[in-house]
Amino acid sequence: LFRSIDLPAAFPQDPDPLLPGSSAEPFVVENRADIGDAQTFEHFADNMEKQPKDQFMTTMADFHVLFFLATCETIDILQPLVPLLCEATCKRDTSAVLQWKESEEWKTAEVLMEHYNYTGRGPPSGHSLAIPGQKSLWTCLMCTFVNKPEIGRAV
Repeated sequence: LFRSIDLPAAFPQDPDPLLPGSSAEPFVVENRADIGDAQTFEHFADNMEKQPKDQFMTTMADFHVLFFLATCETIDILQPLVPLLCEATCKRDTSAVLQWKESEEWKTAEVLMEHYNYTGRGPPSGHSLAIPGQKSLWTCLMCTFVNKPEIGRAV
């Protein structure tokens, strides 16, 4: 006994996805480490730095970003807050997403991303290591200290 089932083979004219959209720089898709596309904190920090600051809602509405936040061990302090972010993005509630952005946990993640961006590729935009009237500062490779030029460098 066979049944015939009619399945549409096209896309809806007016799609209404659960997550409202993707950003200009889509985040790396999960489970692709074997082909060289791994979701890492470094990729996340890079991606967040490239996103327009006024598009936080759109950036967070990317399924792959949400998945990363829910599973990343580097910033696991965010994991309890991910369900709130998911709910806010699914409801397209910009004020709730912006309120989530003000949480202490997200602020901590921003500090970690800023540190990565600083140590990985130089100072983040708007930050300068130069102090007027002094030689340039240097960063210790073993810690997060920014040192004065008169302090010797570790070998």
